[in-house]
Amino acid sequence: MFDNIGNLWVGTFNQGVDIHKTVTSPFMIHENQNNYGREGLRSVLALREDKTGKIWIGTDGYGLFYATSRQQAITLHAAFAASKRFPKPVVTCLQTVENDGLWVGTYADGLSFFNTRTGVIKNYRHQPENPASLAHNNVWSLQADKSGGLWIGTLGGGLNYLPARSDFFKHYQPEFGDPNSLSSVQIVDVLLDHNEQYLWAASEDKGLNRLHISTGLVKRYNAENPEVKERLSGNNLQCIFQDKNERIWIGTEFKGLDCLVPEKGIVHHYDTRDGLPSNMVNSIVEDEHGDLWISTQKGIVRFNPKSQSFLDLGTDDNLKNNQYNPRAALRLISGRLVFGGTNGFSMLSPGDIHPNRYAPKTIFTELLLSGQVVPIGPWNGRTILNGNLNEPGTIVNLSYADRGVIFEFTGTDYTKPAKNKFAYKLEGFDKDWFYTGLGQHRAIFSYLKGGTYLLKVKASNSDGMWGDPISLVIKVAPPFWETWWFYLLCLAASLGITFLIIRYFLEHQKSVFQEKNYKAEQKILRLQNENLEREIEAKQARLSASVLQSAHKNKFLADLKAQIQKIGLPNKDNWQRELRRVIRAIDSEINQEDYWEQFQVAFNQMHQDFVHELQQRYPGISTNDVRLSCFIRMGFSNPEIASILNVTINGVEQSKYRLKKKMGLDKDASLNEFIWQL
Repeated sequence: MFDNIGNLWVGTFNQGVDIHKTVTSPFMIHENQNNYGREGLRSVLALREDKTGKIWIGTDGYGLFYATSRQQAITLHAAFAASKRFPKPVVTCLQTVENDGLWVGTYADGLSFFNTRTGVIKNYRHQPENPASLAHNNVWSLQADKSGGLWIGTLGGGLNYLPARSDFFKHYQPEFGDPNSLSSVQIVDVLLDHNEQYLWAASEDKGLNRLHISTGLVKRYNAENPEVKERLSGNNLQCIFQDKNERIWIGTEFKGLDCLVPEKGIVHHYDTRDGLPSNMVNSIVEDEHGDLWISTQKGIVRFNPKSQSFLDLGTDDNLKNNQYNPRAALRLISGRLVFGGTNGFSMLSPGDIHPNRYAPKTIFTELLLSGQVVPIGPWNGRTILNGNLNEPGTIVNLSYADRGVIFEFTGTDYTKPAKNKFAYKLEGFDKDWFYTGLGQHRAIFSYLKGGTYLLKVKASNSDGMWGDPISLVIKVAPPFWETWWFYLLCLAASLGITFLIIRYFLEHQKSVFQEKNYKAEQKILRLQNENLEREIEAKQARLSASVLQSAHKNKFLADLKAQIQKIGLPNKDNWQRELRRVIRAIDSEINQEDYWEQFQVAFNQMHQDFVHELQQRYPGISTNDVRLSCFIRMGFSNPEIASILNVTINGVEQSKYRLKKKMGLDKDASLNEFIWQL
């Protein structure tokens, strides 16, 4: 039976089911490829093709090889120099030149020029006593310019340049405090710009450098760049490549792929979230159609810059456990691509790649709860599944107390089922799609809050073609403290508590206001009383002064009367009559009652009707007794009272004695204190 993508399914008798797949490996298979190991070819670090079509191969520990190809067959040869195997065991980089020349960079053994026709080798090593020698013996990258000069990236000595037909090296290294110098001495890859105006140098630890060849000034690009648009995703670089559109592609060790557009000063970032199988990018090469072929820690991927899409080709099944090495990638004159790895090399023809266009469907296979498979219908006293997981009307009924909820699923593409990918999103819980790793066929939720969710799952085939998602409704019963009626009860309680708190604060503010108001009233009353007391004191002072003044006036008139009476006048009747008239006028002024009435009115205003109260309590006292009490109340002394009443001091004391008897006071009691307390 043929399926919808052309695979042939064959049922056998007692031997199960076989499948014949229409999609085959994109990598070329060579009959003698398995013999490479016996011939000494192990980890391939460098690749370069010369004008004759030879593919020069630098290895880690086994020196230099070259390969020739005829149609689909590849023949491997060890490189010889002076009838001996090439003497440099670790070849890290290669650069071909005209006239049968090959520059060979090595680990810890400097730089060599190998004449491939004669077998003669010329070596260049670091000489501490010679400042014009190679800066370091760890040569990591080579790039020749049109003049025949050679740019050299060293791991530990920065950037070197060897002019054509010269043995003197020019050095470019970091200079402390100079931002226009090289950023690091650990240079892993160099790239000469197409117009040879700039030399790009990628460092192992401090980002990317662009050297302006004519001026010697360096511009740095790194992850700390203050210009966000020019900021790299990481500083640990593996490789750099310039495409036919002048864009600089940067492979990082941990942060994926960066694309620098120099004329715009913009850096674009790509990582596993965009389709890269790994964030460790080892090498980059471009095919004739402008697609980039990228080797990573998890195989080879094709990237289309126009569509921004990745096609994951996986690893070479013919190179078991192969991992690709940094900068070991080459596009041949024939258009084929070669990638060096830890177990030989892989070769493919981009035109032979036919992606699988079948978009697989997603199928739910099982639901597990706490490690147990959940069946359809009643289970453990409740019904979680009311139907098949893939039926439209099925609802998964869970509780907030359920833990370890697992949904398992698969896809319907069997071309390379191990490379199928899956993504899921739980709407109501996740904002973005979560992409599982290879071989991961499940969505795990340790805990779900109460509510209704929609689980969406989609699958892709091995070439990254995604199918439509499948959906499943999940309802999670919340705890009572998350139900609507509990929220309503809490709201009511909150409103009640809020009301009581507000009422308490209002009452408190009211009491505070009342207390402040009472204090203000007391203060006003105290001020009024103080003002009244001062006013009374002032009136009493004026009244006392008036009374004393009246007493002085009476005394003066009495003295005047006595003096007039002593005057001897002629015994004439008319003079005697006139004298008696003056004396009567004086007596009338002394005994004037209007004055005492005015005094009593003024006194009562100051002493709150004292006279009336005194007469009410003691109705038998006389007018003179009342006047005496008033004078005592005002604090007058006996001499002052005697002067006011025009009597002797003894007369005042006798009047006080009689008043004490009328009031019923003991003979030892103080009349003054008693009257002050009335």
